[in-house]
Amino acid sequence: MKHPARILLYALLLSLPLSLPQPRPLAAGVPPKPFGPYPAIVERVIDGDTIQTAIELWPGLVQHIHLRLLGVNAPEIHGKNIAPCEKAAGQKAKAFVERLLQGAKTIIVTQVKPDKYGGRALGRMEADGQDVSARLLKAGLAVVYNGGKREKWGCR
Repeated sequence: MKHPARILLYALLLSLPLSLPQPRPLAAGVPPKPFGPYPAIVERVIDGDTIQTAIELWPGLVQHIHLRLLGVNAPEIHGKNIAPCEKAAGQKAKAFVERLLQGAKTIIVTQVKPDKYGGRALGRMEADGQDVSARLLKAGLAVVYNGGKREKWGCR
């Protein structure tokens, strides 16, 4: 044998993946574990319950996401067949969130998980320790929403 040490090393490397624990797939119906907390920067407020955010996953690793606020539904601004009064209420909710986030020294995103629609995530956002969803609800600019079919906002 020319290189017995090299052959032994190759054999060891080939057997390594078989000895490592394999990841287990999630069981059907088991929701993914939420992630966070993450420091974040607000890039823009899209509407009363969706915020374009840069979250710092790791030092130097930033992910830009559309974060749908968990637990609330605000009136719609964008889309077809939205009543003018709903759009006006949606603009109020958006302006409220913009004011709340504008002067915040710290923005933290928690409970981040995939949304049922691709391209965005669900999560909670805190501005200087205040839960943005709770503030929207208290101001009467959103309603409680925990998934499922959303009811028409209606004019109030």
